[in-house]
Amino acid sequence: MVGPDRRAGRSAIGPYREAATQMMKPHQTPPTTGVAMKPIDERKVFDTIPEQFDRWRLRYTSDLFAFLTSRCLLGKGTRCLEIGPGTGQATDFALDAGCDYTAIELGDHLAAAMRRKYGGRPNFHLIHGDFELYPFPSGSFDFIYAAATIQWIHPQIAFSKSFDILKPGGHLAMFFLRGDYQTPNPALYQDIQKVYDEHYRTDAPYRQRFPYLDAPKYGFESEEEFSFPSSRRYTADEYVEYIHTHSDHICLREECKKAFYGGIRDAILRHGNKIEFLDTFVLYLCRKPSSPRTVPHTRGTPGSFLLQTTPESPTMRAVHNGHLLSLSPPLTSSLSPLTFPL
Repeated sequence: MVGPDRRAGRSAIGPYREAATQMMKPHQTPPTTGVAMKPIDERKVFDTIPEQFDRWRLRYTSDLFAFLTSRCLLGKGTRCLEIGPGTGQATDFALDAGCDYTAIELGDHLAAAMRRKYGGRPNFHLIHGDFELYPFPSGSFDFIYAAATIQWIHPQIAFSKSFDILKPGGHLAMFFLRGDYQTPNPALYQDIQKVYDEHYRTDAPYRQRFPYLDAPKYGFESEEEFSFPSSRRYTADEYVEYIHTHSDHICLREECKKAFYGGIRDAILRHGNKIEFLDTFVLYLCRKPSSPRTVPHTRGTPGSFLLQTTPESPTMRAVHNGHLLSLSPPLTSSLSPLTFPL
């Protein structure tokens, strides 16, 4: 069962920005009350640990990549764009399929890592820049995808710009990880929560919320959700290295780090020196219409339909104006239109 909080590696529900951050510049975290510090551009936090990021961040699952390759007809001549590739956690499948691959990466060190890793591939192209600002021509790409990165972009920009630079009939794929370690390790989970309660203090709490199901509001003709199960296991030392690559953990306050990471390590050691995850890789896939049509502006617009599948069943369900029309078999747990990855 997936628990309610960020610490257990879960998704959450909420607005794109909390009220306390409304007046900040985009992507900046406000200083903690009473503490003088420079606002952080959270999109660049990962750029401070390129080597650790490359070693410990997950590579997703081959089933997800095989599905995208088949469903979106990826191959030689397909023009694709990856938004925020990091160090290539979701890059190889597109290059190996023969796509004319372009990545846009904001981080200096991450962009350099991408060049070192893939610069010799003839179908690899890299733009070192900001997706929100870069002037892509309209209708440039057949396929755009973001692996746990699109939540760092304002939804209106993310959807509108993707729609504009896709060719008619092109796809936008957004995928991320839902990790659950409460179910396989209930006692360990409780011990780890105690460590967070006592020692977790960060200057960049994770606030990203992204409305993945809002694509039809911006002109996409349909949206589907797919899930791909997986699992993983870490030792205590490995898990400490892994969680250090989370944006909020990178920004842990210096005076808390020793007690926090030591507490996590000791908790796992007490439970047999292993922590297991039951993972779900979640994919949202939508398509730009092959011919022009009216863009629905609200869920109340007549004819605004949304197609979904559920983690419990591959059966499609239809949603009209935000209301479920049909589902077979019955849905056993509701899907939220607002989720965010680790």
